[in-house]
Amino acid sequence: MLHVINSLDTGGAEKLVVDLALGLNGLGANADLFLLQGHGTILERRAEDEGVQVFRGSGYPYYSPRQIFDLARHLSRVRYDIIHTHLFPAQLWNCVVERFVTAPGILVTTEHSTLNRRRGVKAFRILDRWMYSRYKAIICNSEATAHKLVEWVGGLGGRTIVIYNGIDLARFAGKSRLNKERFLGTSSPVILCTASLREEKDHATLLRALALVEGVHLMLAGDGPLAGELKKLSRQLGILQRVHFLGIRDDISDIIGIADIYVQPSRVEGFGIAALEAMAHGVPVVTSDVPGLSEVVGTATLQFRVGDERQLADCLMRLLADSGLCIEFSNLGRRRAAKFSIDQTVRDHLSLYETMLQTQSGR
Repeated sequence: MLHVINSLDTGGAEKLVVDLALGLNGLGANADLFLLQGHGTILERRAEDEGVQVFRGSGYPYYSPRQIFDLARHLSRVRYDIIHTHLFPAQLWNCVVERFVTAPGILVTTEHSTLNRRRGVKAFRILDRWMYSRYKAIICNSEATAHKLVEWVGGLGGRTIVIYNGIDLARFAGKSRLNKERFLGTSSPVILCTASLREEKDHATLLRALALVEGVHLMLAGDGPLAGELKKLSRQLGILQRVHFLGIRDDISDIIGIADIYVQPSRVEGFGIAALEAMAHGVPVVTSDVPGLSEVVGTATLQFRVGDERQLADCLMRLLADSGLCIEFSNLGRRRAAKFSIDQTVRDHLSLYETMLQTQSGR
């Protein structure tokens, strides 16, 4: 089978694709990856180092129609029973390519978020209705994601199926190899947020909340188009000396281990892998009350209204002032995270693929 995605830059969908490929290969299912663009990222190196075959396009921009030719050329050379696509525009190009490739395989896609920039624009609704109609199965990473997709494109004929994302529980349950004071130069309480520095992740609300909580440091793990703007805001709020921009890291499990609190302030979140990773590590978690993320974390978190920095600051101060409450949410988080094993996610995907292949062959 082949998994197609825009790139393997850092993100929840990208992490899942790599974990899926590794898990499927471990079960003998032979999963390859095709990237519209290869950037030599941490996730690319991890996939290849652990034996996944990674194919790359010629480097055209994601939205260039020339992506069609790269993907068609690969699918003409290598035949796959299942072609599983993640994220737009890879989802679109794969549907177009289907028209030009003989026996292209069964098309499957995963919807990773409850919202995107196309929704709300009439022309894109028409495009999306056509695009999703080409897929035999549409996997959604939460009930909220499935609901929002059906709400946007209309009836999908029962082709949506919810398969929750999963994490490597063992990887995030161990002891950190880092020492907080040596790593950050402080012994103060530390908050962590792991997310691409993009508008939908709403780091700005987290920074404004931090300005209301004295004596606490913040680690931001990730990079993105808002990096410069967020540094400027930190300076304006007078907290730049307490905010540590870590960039993209390949030691997130160690970074989590030195955090006292994890915060996911997203305005949009289909699932919330990063929050689960922190929960598995036993770090108390604070999250915004968005669909998808709320569905995953359940009651194992303190929640605040999206964009409400004062309510977020109150959640942080409650945890910082009450070690018993921290222990309570640490234990709740570990139990909740245990329900989302990547092993189960892989088995659920493989079961779906096998069912689809059997149906196609008429068995």
